Amino acid sequence: MRTLALLTVLLVAGPAFGQDEAEKLYRAMEKKIASAKTIEAVFDTEMTGEGKTMKMKGKFYFGEDAKHYLTMEGSADGKDMKLLMITDGKTTYVKAGDGKADPQVDRQPADAKLMAGARLFLARLGVSASWFFARGSSDRKGPPDVDREAPIKSFKLGAKEKVGNRDAQVVELVIGPGAGEESKESIWIDTQTQLPLKRVLSSGPVIRITETYSVFNVDTKIDAKLFEVPK
Repeated sequence: MRTLALLTVLLVAGPAFGQDEAEKLYRAMEKKIASAKTIEAVFDTEMTGEGKTMKMKGKFYFGEDAKHYLTMEGSADGKDMKLLMITDGKTTYVKAGDGKADPQVDRQPADAKLMAGARLFLARLGVSASWFFARGSSDRKGPPDVDREAPIKSFKLGAKEKVGNRDAQVVELVIGPGAGEESKESIWIDTQTQLPLKRVLSSGPVIRITETYSVFNVDTKIDAKLFEVPK
């Protein structure tokens, strides 16, 4: 009887333990990214939704003093697309086009309140989703709050898998409801570095973003020239 009772306790406690372990792994990754002085990522992303597909290759660098550099290049529904975004802490420079016609160039004062929470959004949503999320949140009145705008509703421990030659533990999240409808995300976390190797974010039955990192490092030296806004 004692053996049966113990087995019952373990079976009942199993899911909670898995959730606790999943949250522990995620929070360790989040803390590492949020506290980093610099971040560099090289990634491939595929976004699908409403019958459209976008495939991009990108590089992202986050420096100190709210400086960052993002470049993405690829195609959206068969059309070439290029994006360059640089913030030197004072000015945000955006250049977008298809590589053929004259690109659109925009300069705006850097949004300090947006950059204040950028690292946490990067940890939770990835590079591509954070970029589109920021573009759609221009009416934000206060500093960005990831736990208000993209709250995690639950954690679940997934499978152990390989991404390339790296060992990863999958953590599954349910995000929301925050500003929009509930989303689901799977993050492949490197078991050695505690940094993301891949993530899949889906919102409803339509939108799906897959982001895979060939490089994701923190606290490395980044060339300061990357953050120089073109004249």
